[in-house]
Amino acid sequence: MFWIGAMALTACMFVSPQRSTEGLPATQPHAFFNKTENCTCCHDTRDQGTDIDPHAFSVDITESCMGCHPSHTIGRSHPVGVRPAARFRTMAIPANLPVDGDRRITCGTCHNPHLDGYTPERFAKAQNPAGSRIENGVEVTYYKSYMLRLHAPEAGNDPTCAACHAEYF
Repeated sequence: MFWIGAMALTACMFVSPQRSTEGLPATQPHAFFNKTENCTCCHDTRDQGTDIDPHAFSVDITESCMGCHPSHTIGRSHPVGVRPAARFRTMAIPANLPVDGDRRITCGTCHNPHLDGYTPERFAKAQNPAGSRIENGVEVTYYKSYMLRLHAPEAGNDPTCAACHAEYF
């Protein structure tokens, strides 16, 4: 199953390959995700029509992510494929951190592949720049965003984790 999802997503990715921008990797390494014609590479449609359902997927999100981001390359990360309600009955997952149709945590719970990969905003206070480039005659420094749904420059990824694990923050 993994290979089928990964192959389908890979085929869709080559419809619109990413391009580097001078001085930085692509600011949107997942640019193909933001093209309307590619929505059905990941998302299902409502009523077998053309209306995309942003919360229904035609591929396994985690398998799709792991096709390009294998677990041995991502460092410290939250377990995926787990159902928090099954283990922690009182844990509530906020609506802005979506789980899949089976109520499992996926890569997409904390990360949004539609966000820019590099932004002028720091992800964390002590973060080193990823690079810079000249825009409109001014040098702009860019930082890796990790495409996190929740973050704050003073707290890094703590807001994402604290949304479900507040007792540790």
